[in-house]
Amino acid sequence: MRSSEIAKIAGVTVRTSGIITRSVFLQNRRVRPIDGRQRAVLFGHVFND
Repeated sequence: MRSSEIAKIAGVTVRTSGIITRSVFLQNRRVRPIDGRQRAVLFGHVFND
């Protein structure tokens, strides 16, 4: 492989991984409060029973 091909592939992988991490981070930020509330409710049920 030529260095230009390697550089192109590396650039694409970096870009896609950046998009993936950003989308995961946004999903986590959006989901976490709901998850926390649901978890608290579930734990509450467990402890109350």
